[in-house]
Amino acid sequence: MRKLRIMYISHERKMGGANLCLLELAKEMKKRGHEVYVTVLLKNCPLAMELKKCNIFTIPAFFGWWQMPEKWNFFLKTAFRFLYYLEWLQLLRLSCIVKKLKIDMIHSNSSCIDLGMKLSTRTGIPHVWHFREFGSADYDLEYIMGREKSVAFVNQNARNIIFISKTLRDYYSDIKNEENRRVIYDGVSEDYLLRKGEKGETTVTFLMAANINKNKNQKIVLEAVSILKKKGIIKFKVLMAGAATALSESQKYEKELYTYQKEYDLEMIEFLGYVKDMNQIRKTADVEIVPSVSEAFGRVTVEAMLAGNPVIASDSGASVELIEEKKTGFLFHQGDAGSLAEKMELFIKYPEMGRKMGEDARKAAVENYLLQKNVDEIEKLYLSTCGE
Repeated sequence: MRKLRIMYISHERKMGGANLCLLELAKEMKKRGHEVYVTVLLKNCPLAMELKKCNIFTIPAFFGWWQMPEKWNFFLKTAFRFLYYLEWLQLLRLSCIVKKLKIDMIHSNSSCIDLGMKLSTRTGIPHVWHFREFGSADYDLEYIMGREKSVAFVNQNARNIIFISKTLRDYYSDIKNEENRRVIYDGVSEDYLLRKGEKGETTVTFLMAANINKNKNQKIVLEAVSILKKKGIIKFKVLMAGAATALSESQKYEKELYTYQKEYDLEMIEFLGYVKDMNQIRKTADVEIVPSVSEAFGRVTVEAMLAGNPVIASDSGASVELIEEKKTGFLFHQGDAGSLAEKMELFIKYPEMGRKMGEDARKAAVENYLLQKNVDEIEKLYLSTCGE
């Protein structure tokens, strides 16, 4: 089998879900004998440091996104546009680098950036574009040039687009290159495959893992807990793993959550802040909650399933693709705290049901969402695109 020289284009510094997927993909491609290079926004950012631990070569390349926060004011948006229009400087530099390294494949890790596509167009090197976000629905982002012009650019230039769910593919139905629109679910490393021992206590523990953000919808969990408390159901715990981001909206939302918890005396809820080792937390959890307004895939859902935890998720976004109702978890009506409380109550009353659903969830995740399957499909795409 032909060994390729692959350049990945990353779009963010921190180790969020997209970069975790990129890190695991790059590591596995390297194991398979391919030469792997990754552009990073800053030389010593968290992603760069993790890649260096794996002896993966990084190329610092600071550039702007072609999407920006909708709620930013005029001045911030102007600055963001300026950074984006300076992208041509990195384009010239990276064009020289990919030719020098004899790169065979360019892979953009996000739909938030267009640098990889422009680099491919300029150099003639094949390009794979990973669409991982809705944009507006999940991160409140808008295209700098507007969606219509941006999608027209995609239609004109993109030949290999990976969507991480059918829901996301359907959201981008205006991308017309039908034969090149393929769904490849994200893969999660076997490192998240946990076998938990018997719990000494009978109290059911719920876990929610997400950065604090309105679109992740932490508040509805607090509202559901308040409903359960009013009904006299108090023998359970809720762990909230995740911290606010640097954005003022996120920090304001965090304060709102703390205020709500204090006002309604929700002592069964514990805010853990940023958690580096989620496996340790998951060993103590029985059920996980993913109440996001709209998940493009739901990596945290798969991580939960691999840990043997059934999932309660909102009936929106790609969660409906990942969760088999009453078998691997439950779906609740998006935005309806009462509906979420009903599902939580079932697990509290019938813990044995939760354990059985957790085993089914693990089996489903192993069959469909492990890293090897994901990498097999992407590698096959690379080789077919490069003429193997």
